[in-house]
Amino acid sequence: MKKLLLICLALGLFACTPDANDDANDDAGDDNNENITNVGGMLLKSEIKIQSSGSTEWTKTYEYDTNGNISKATMTTWFDEVFIRTFDYDSNGELISYVEDNTNAFGDKSYYSFYPEYTNGNIVNICIEKKTDDGYNDTIDRVSFEYNANNLATSFIYYEERQLEYNTCETLSTISNTVTLSYDTNGNVIRSENSESLFAPNYLRFEYDAKNHPYANIKPKGLMTNILGVSAVNNQTLIEQYDSETNLVSGSNFYEYTYNENGFPTEKRETFSLSPGTVTYQYTYY
Repeated sequence: MKKLLLICLALGLFACTPDANDDANDDAGDDNNENITNVGGMLLKSEIKIQSSGSTEWTKTYEYDTNGNISKATMTTWFDEVFIRTFDYDSNGELISYVEDNTNAFGDKSYYSFYPEYTNGNIVNICIEKKTDDGYNDTIDRVSFEYNANNLATSFIYYEERQLEYNTCETLSTISNTVTLSYDTNGNVIRSENSESLFAPNYLRFEYDAKNHPYANIKPKGLMTNILGVSAVNNQTLIEQYDSETNLVSGSNFYEYTYNENGFPTEKRETFSLSPGTVTYQYTYY
């Protein structure tokens, strides 16, 4: 399931946010986005990734409920895959579950159900059930979290997934890997290290601008950082991968942006130290 969480990270379907739009009125025409009027280009509507060849790799769209919480995120890919994630909240606006409905290029479907558990307002465990239409190899998985004094997740503990038929979230005990994080004073992740590596131990180092991340006003607060370890405060300008044994850089990604009048990116351009070409991300807002 660690692979699934990395996919979720790449999809960017969660956000760590200030509650900046609580007062937005709810007279919008779209029933799925009733509380997002007058946000003035500060709440994410769509995101597109375009490869250097000019081909669109994926498109994401975001919808919100009457309380301004994210209610649905949809991603379509150039392989005709469709990922739809819907979010369910209690009467107090606390996230109680979210479901991902995946359809691959052949029409096969799989379903992931995520159930967060809270302690003092922080998600300390997520239980994940994976099911398919034919019931083959349905699994259960778990991720646990540890926090610092600022309620930012500093450790992500991934457990080995097991067959759902014979296991529950509570019976999972074998740890597969751990990701540890550190932050700057703004709450941006500046270092990430995974205990599992394919070739050699390594860690990532991040640098940021002072502008607003595209996800910065998505609610509920804290999901991106506290679940996936991805900063949604400012925008990454540099990611460097280091060899943990030598502390030498083994590769870098560089980012440049175009911003709207509110300091949110409308375009991000990604280049690489180890390969040619520029990948472009485009953003629109409500």
